Amino acid sequence: MVNNAGFGGYGAFELSTITQRQSMFDVNIFGLMNVIQEILPYFRSNNSGLIINVSTIGGLMTYPLYSIFHSTKWAVEGFSESLNYELKHLGIGVKNN
Repeated sequence: MVNNAGFGGYGAFELSTITQRQSMFDVNIFGLMNVIQEILPYFRSNNSGLIINVSTIGGLMTYPLYSIFHSTKWAVEGFSESLNYELKHLGIGVKNN
């Protein structure tokens, strides 16, 4: 299963609104988590599965004026790595790209 939904934003953090920040986290990290939670019972029943979470280069390095976007993508990287350790003994792999 490939998680590739997301959107970016550009601008100074101090000018962003809580609604803008919550919206980006809702899509880029919480949406990704929700999809995984829905597919996991199917993967568990088959004792196998592969989850690929697309985080972009934004999860590995940062650029000015993208602080909110980058923080969501770093969250995807950390979540993916941790979840891989949590699920690999069940035959379910988690990779990030």
